[in-house]
Amino acid sequence: MMKNLNRYSIMIPVILSLWALSLSPCQADDPDTVNVKFQEFVQEWVAKLQSSYLYTRDNPEIVEAKNQYIARYYHIDETSVQTDVKKSDGSSGIYTGVLQYNEYLFQSAGSTRQLAETGKFEPGPMRQMIEIFLYEKGSWVR
Repeated sequence: MMKNLNRYSIMIPVILSLWALSLSPCQADDPDTVNVKFQEFVQEWVAKLQSSYLYTRDNPEIVEAKNQYIARYYHIDETSVQTDVKKSDGSSGIYTGVLQYNEYLFQSAGSTRQLAETGKFEPGPMRQMIEIFLYEKGSWVR
């Protein structure tokens, strides 16, 4: 009976130690790796945004206003893209990524639809866009 008790007294701490190790968080990605992944994510995200606009340079929205036609579409200035990645306080492996970019409304006016559509598009109002993303478990999510 004493032999069995000694065997269990050794096995229980071993089992509890293995169980505790399984609960510890995985090794977090280092900040440089997370930043590189965010830059790749941002390139894909901005490309997805650009391709999702309903109206484009080749297919602008055309509206009539004050006896003229205005062709217009939105476009992201990819040279304006800025990013910032920060590790969340007190969290292992969780980061936040901030994406900033400028979105311009391009417009062309003409006395006919065709003149508006084929005219020179000028950048009009600009909106500064800010989006925040979360990095968790090895990938960026919205």
